[in-house]
Amino acid sequence: MANEDLAHWIVQKRNEKFSDEQIRSYLLKYNYGHEAVDQAFEFIKSHDKKEMNMGLPPSPGGVNISGKYYDLMAILSLLSIFIFPIVSIPLSIISLKHLKKNPHLKGKWMAVTGLICGLFWIIILILLFVLGFISAMNQINTANAGQTTILSGETGGNYRSPMPITNLRQSDLQQPQQKARILHRITRDCATNNSIDILEGAVDNRVGITLDPVNDETIIDLYSFQNGGYTNYLCEPRYQTQCIQDGTFDSWQDEWCEY
Repeated sequence: MANEDLAHWIVQKRNEKFSDEQIRSYLLKYNYGHEAVDQAFEFIKSHDKKEMNMGLPPSPGGVNISGKYYDLMAILSLLSIFIFPIVSIPLSIISLKHLKKNPHLKGKWMAVTGLICGLFWIIILILLFVLGFISAMNQINTANAGQTTILSGETGGNYRSPMPITNLRQSDLQQPQQKARILHRITRDCATNNSIDILEGAVDNRVGITLDPVNDETIIDLYSFQNGGYTNYLCEPRYQTQCIQDGTFDSWQDEWCEY
């Protein structure tokens, strides 16, 4: 039997002023066999023209929806927006090329929508990546800046640098803790580097410890405190270990020694 949809489409093209030769050449080009085309023309001859409804032919890559043929790739590009938006871009491009070669197929708006949404999602992903990268770099720079500021002595408050290296003897460099005589210690806030106040009149009755409220400083005689057995000191700022490495970021001890 002749394909009625194909016959309807031929009638439609005749009404659009296409010749039978043009219609036949088009159909043969798009894989409609000679027999099917001949049967369609015979079907038209055997029916009254008024009885022929205008329709569209089945087409490779086309899907019949309510009597209209839509490009399959256009449908897939639209559906992929809700599943994997990036895939909609290549599907939309393929669909637009197919629609250009097959103007009788519908669905261009689907392909365009899929293309726009896919590009939109790519832009969003790029922006999120850039913002995440900038945020990570800012955090790294902030941490490095804080560490550099502490070690260089360029901080606020009453910060004092450790004892200059030029005042040390070679033997002191080998075992600085064993040679230290007096330990000076100021407890500082990790966030501001300001010294934590020692209240006026505060007293530490332990042997070898003197409090200096003016400079918020604790002075420890390492020879007499704990009978000379005290070892919990470094004679240098301890910001890195007590604020950064231990993760508490509450306070740190600014130390320097006399030898």
